[in-house]
Amino acid sequence: MTSVSVSSHVIRQFVGQVLYFINASLMNNLILRRDLCHWSKGIQIRYNLSQLEQWVRERGLDLDESGILSNLAEIRQASQLLQMNKSSLDHAAVICETCHSLNSLQLQKLLILYSPASEYEERVSQTVIKYILDQRPIEPGVKLMMDPNKIKPLTFPFESKDVDFSMISIPSGLKLDFLEQY
Repeated sequence: MTSVSVSSHVIRQFVGQVLYFINASLMNNLILRRDLCHWSKGIQIRYNLSQLEQWVRERGLDLDESGILSNLAEIRQASQLLQMNKSSLDHAAVICETCHSLNSLQLQKLLILYSPASEYEERVSQTVIKYILDQRPIEPGVKLMMDPNKIKPLTFPFESKDVDFSMISIPSGLKLDFLEQY
């Protein structure tokens, strides 16, 4: 996009919107599908996210802490949740601290759907889930699903450019032969 003189500010906004769509779509799939809620899928999602984050950083699109990678916060924390130990109340306290971008409904649903990877691992106990909900009560108006169609406002900053109008040619396909070049 920079080759056609699109502002880097607009590019960052566009990539941020795409990342939000990826985040919302992945979170909704994770919440709806039990087969995705286990340890190995958490690792796979986190690896793929790290590849995406690396791509963004290599292109210099994430310039500050509140940058476009914050659009991936929920799915990043959900993948961490799937990889975390969830067997005791001590672990539940760590979950509450780590997963601050996930709302209480999302946390509860992911913990209920969590499938142990092996016969040696146990399902998340109701005691752990209750502790997390006591620490982070469900707030009114909070939704389980994310809206992938949410569109963030696009702003176009003014950037003055020196343009040599004598170098601009009008394509013949536009059939604007009546215009004269000065």
